[in-house]
Parts: sequence; structure tokens; C-alpha cells
Amino acid sequence: MENKRYEKNFLSNVVFKLDFPTPSNYGPESMGEFQKLIKKDFQILQEQKGIELEHKFEGMEQIETKATEIQKWAFFNKTKTRIVLFEPDTIIVEFKEYTHFEDFLKIIDIVTKSLFELFPSIVSTRLGLRYINQINLEEKHPFEWDNLLNKSLLASMNFISDKKDMSRYITLIELNKEEYRLRFQYGIANSLYPSPILKKEFVLDYDCFTFESLENPEEIMGQIKKFNKGISDMFEESIEDGLREIMGVVEDE
Repeated sequence: MENKRYEKNFLSNVVFKLDFPTPSNYGPESMGEFQKLIKKDFQILQEQKGIELEHKFEGMEQIETKATEIQKWAFFNKTKTRIVLFEPDTIIVEFKEYTHFEDFLKIIDIVTKSLFELFPSIVSTRLGLRYINQINLEEKHPFEWDNLLNKSLLASMNFISDKKDMSRYITLIELNKEEYRLRFQYGIANSLYPSPILKKEFVLDYDCFTFESLENPEEIMGQIKKFNKGISDMFEESIEDGLREIMGVVEDE
């Protein structure tokens, strides 16, 4: 399917997440070196504390919970719309303002290469890419999405005849593709929850991931491109021309 580009989008968060075993030299000194490598794009550094919970079970019964304080580092651009969060076994790149994939991919490339320059023995345990679209329209009739969304995304909502009683409508689908898994969550989360649905809102949340062991930035970048293609294809299947018109298709020159 052809991937279109749009003048505007409804993306609230775009997230790259890479998990790996904790490097032996993870600490303030290595984080200082990491900041030097990405400082052109992420000028602000904040040290943060977090809590890691470890649960122990005997059969189905939980017998112990152990809480351990962990050190985290957050790197921001000047407007704090782009974030790199570094935990002992995870690195996350998040855009809260997203324009196009090439820009996001460039930042992922910089961050990933910097990560492997400092910790060359890293092997991924999980890689993910997530796009969260929060469609908010200043219109009445919150349950009418004709020519905006694929009718199949709305079909099960028809089970409820009196929709004024609805306060939330969320559906989850998981797909096992040949090279990755895709978790698709969609529906009306309702910003006024638990009040009845009054606003015309709809969430399209696509989360692509793999547990394949990846050993270098090139493998990771190749997989991210596949994720993006899979998500873009599903997004195009999810929407109709009315929403494309609102977003404004960018014509090829």
C-alpha cells in the first residue's frame, strides 16, 4: 500500500523503545559521555530516580515484593518536545510533536549509534515502535464517523443501542506477523471519562515490536523501517478520505 504524507497529523506521541541487559559500566560517567554524543539535539539533562519492583511467586501466590531504587537520565531538546529517557536496561526516544518519519529516524539513528559507541556489547531483548493518534474534531455527533474512519472499527459499537449510556469504547487486536508483532488498540477513550461520551474523539494506537536479538544499529534501523511500513499501512486501512482531506495529503512534486 502507498504510504501518504500529510500536512498535519493527530499524533500525540511517537515512541521508539529498545530494551537490553544492563551494561556493566552504566552510571554517571557513561551518561556524561552519552550526553556529549547527543548534545546537539538534546541540550537539557535531568537526573531522575525510579523504583524497580521485583515480584516473587510460589505457584500462583505472590510471596514477596522487592523495591529497588534505580537511577535514570532524561535528555530533552530546548522545547522539551523530544525526549530521550535512559534507564539501566532501556532507552526510549519520544516525540510529542511529530512531522515526518525521516526526521524521527534521523534522531533514532543518532541515539542508537551513540548507545552502541558507549556500550558495544549490547544485544536487544525487545525493540518497539509506537504511534498514538488522538483524533479530536470540533464537531457534534460523537458516534458519527462516516467517511472518516473504516466502518469496521465502529461495527461492534452498534451492539449498544442506547449510546448515551456509553462512557468508553476500546478494542484491542494483536497480530503475529512474520517479522514482528503488532498490537492495535482503537476506540473512544473519552477525555471526560467516567462521564458519558460527549466529544468527537477517537484513538488509533499502533505498537509494533519484536523480541529478536539485534546486535548493531544497522539491524535496529532496518527493523524500525519495517515497523513504520507496517504501521503506516494499517493506518491507511483505518481511515477514509474525509479524514485524509482534513489532514491534507502532500502531493508529490
